[in-house]
Amino acid sequence: MAFVENFWETDFTGVQGYEALIKRLKDGKRMTADFEEFLKQRAKAEENYAKELMKISKNAQGMCEIGTLRASWDALKSETEACGREHMAASQRLTNELEKVVRDFREKQREVRKRTEDTVKKSQAFKRTAFSHEIKCKTDYVAKCKAADKAEENAEKNTQLPPKKLEDLRVKAKRARQQAEQADSLYQESVINLDEARVLWEREMENCCKTFQDLEEERIAFMRNTMWKVTNVGSSVAVQEDELFEHVRAVLEHCDVSQDIELFIQQKRTGDGRPTPVEYENFYGNNPAESIRPSYQKEKDLKQQQQQQQ
Repeated sequence: MAFVENFWETDFTGVQGYEALIKRLKDGKRMTADFEEFLKQRAKAEENYAKELMKISKNAQGMCEIGTLRASWDALKSETEACGREHMAASQRLTNELEKVVRDFREKQREVRKRTEDTVKKSQAFKRTAFSHEIKCKTDYVAKCKAADKAEENAEKNTQLPPKKLEDLRVKAKRARQQAEQADSLYQESVINLDEARVLWEREMENCCKTFQDLEEERIAFMRNTMWKVTNVGSSVAVQEDELFEHVRAVLEHCDVSQDIELFIQQKRTGDGRPTPVEYENFYGNNPAESIRPSYQKEKDLKQQQQQQQ
């Protein structure tokens, strides 16, 4: 199907077909602008995510870890930073390769559309002016014909009038007929001019339909291809991320619990000798029972010994 076969109307000065076409192109322009804004926001999101990933990787601690787990941790941080770089590259691609291309495409289409729109509007205005002039000329022509017929009829009916008055009626009828003939000439000329305006407008409208269809087909194909490229950017990042994390998985496969335990022991061991038990040391000697007698009992025994000696 073609635009040039489907956007006409019987109304001589009608513009519904043209208005439907121009609205479609303006809607397409709005869609293209929305897509451009989408790419801008998507690129910004990729950039922010990239910065966050690299920031997380940079600020990550865990420097006290050792062994194969330390290698796994370093690999995870390193690949996280690499993922950030991939997303930053994706942001730059969206901005430089796609967003700018969409903006340039939208501007190029706008110029062609505006040029075609101006041409059609001029032909429409010319046709409307010619149509209005034709109506005016026709109205004047009809009025002048009626006036001429009436004047001629009046002159024919009043032949009994005096010669002077009859001559006046005949002069008036002749003048009215001349005016009718002049109006007829102007009316015919206006019809010719109107048809020329119609032919011009029709030619411009045909060109408009073809140009607008070319623009719309080009826009749809361009949008589809660009959207495809956007998905390719996302897919590329996903593939790169999977390769990066595959490297992390490869490092994790060598993370050995026993090996890390052994490494820690080798680096930080203090020896295998344990402390000896602490033994009780009696203040009074080797008689444990003596050391646990109450102090008042000891004083009583001491007095008894002193009395016996006396």
